[in-house]
Amino acid sequence: MRKRLLFGLTVALLLASTSFSQVKFGFGPHFGIGFSSMPKGISDYYGMGFNFGAQGQVELMKNIGIQLEFDYATYSSDKSKIAAANGIQSSDLSGWNISVVGINVEGVGKLPLSGGVTPYGMVGFGLNISGASDLKYKGNLAAAGGDSKTNFGILFGVGTEYKVSKSIGVFADFKFRLVFSEGSSTSLLPFTFGMNFWL
Repeated sequence: MRKRLLFGLTVALLLASTSFSQVKFGFGPHFGIGFSSMPKGISDYYGMGFNFGAQGQVELMKNIGIQLEFDYATYSSDKSKIAAANGIQSSDLSGWNISVVGINVEGVGKLPLSGGVTPYGMVGFGLNISGASDLKYKGNLAAAGGDSKTNFGILFGVGTEYKVSKSIGVFADFKFRLVFSEGSSTSLLPFTFGMNFWL
């Protein structure tokens, strides 16, 4: 009985040590550009934006991992369209920019190829904290931007990572982020470039 117990414990420890040795940790920064589809009524005044942030990834099994991502995106309003709609000069307007902070958890599936290239797909969910700055006309308040709101969202994406070395990889990916809000939803389409440092 003792021999069987010792044998079982030994096998369990060996399996645990083997699986732990396959776990990989990666982290790094990212930046990029993106496009937005805002709710009806303001969608005509927004388009391209910029984003940056950081991500941390744990590869739990071979080619399967979980990623935690923090991202900050900002979308500037098209002052020329606002000015044209109100019969004023665009140079007299400032503000009314939208910012979105995303905190997302993503499952990542990888398909390693020869030459250090690894295409991957991802699916995830998270929280999106958005807010808009005040619109000002000649320095004076023209319209209040509104309080920040927190909404649930989902995302899908595809990308490719290239291993520069054993511990450093550079990547590019494209995501579709759907942010659910009352009445209508907002779609964000970020193109992201970044780097991972693998431990």
